[in-house]
This record gives sequence, structure tokens and C-alpha cells, in this order.
Amino acid sequence: MVTDIAVVNKLFRHNPDGPPRHNDFFSEDSVEIKDPDKLMKELAELTSAAANPTEKLRIALSHSENTAKKTLPDVERFPTHFYEDGITGVEGSLKCRAIIAHRHFIGDTDYSAIPAAKRFNLFKLLQITKNSLRRKL
Repeated sequence: MVTDIAVVNKLFRHNPDGPPRHNDFFSEDSVEIKDPDKLMKELAELTSAAANPTEKLRIALSHSENTAKKTLPDVERFPTHFYEDGITGVEGSLKCRAIIAHRHFIGDTDYSAIPAAKRFNLFKLLQITKNSLRRKL
């Protein structure tokens, strides 16, 4: 049963000595683990003082946007939610990471998840996330 995956968020130039070794990337100390439950608790704490649902949503979306602007770690592990949501969410997440990795590879190191999501047209996914946050907050 696959519940999470670890990915390398970068592309590599050709190396005549061969590709990088798997163990160089996926050792326990080099993988950043993404915890959605921790993020939800963080959002709940940030929005707890807000007086109304609209303000809670504004705070949550602002925090999510700031998080999306951060540079992806070289290697990260995150839940797939495959059994609950199917392959679409994982596929979209990996495609966005591939777009970001390509842009970084060609020198645009400030490129982040926000323009990648726009390029990949993930507004539907963002809308689903927004609706999910409304229900949870």
C-alpha cells in the first residue's frame, strides 16, 4: 500500500560518470517530510483569533500563498492520498514540481509553485483546497 512518496525536486545535467546515486538523495537526513496534519493545525492556530469565516479564510489563504512561494526542498516526502482521492492529485503535484525543477534548471531560481500552478492550470485544485479549508475552519 503506497501512502506517501519521496521525490527529488531538481533536474541534472549529463554526467559522463553516470547519474547521482539514489542513496545520496534519499537518506533519512536529506529528506524533508511534509505533514499536512501539521499544516492544518498551524492554520487552525493562525485563524483561531479571527472573528468571522471570511477573515479566517483570508488568513488561511494568505498563509498558504506565502508557503507556496517558498523554494521546494531538494528532496521531500509527502502523502499521496491516492486511496482517498485517486491519481489526479499526485499527478498534478508531480507535474508542478517538474515545471518548477525545469525552470530552476534553466536559471529561473525564483520560480515557485504559484506560477507553476497557473501554468498547469490548477485553479480547480486551488478551489477545492479553498472549499476544504472553509469546511475545516
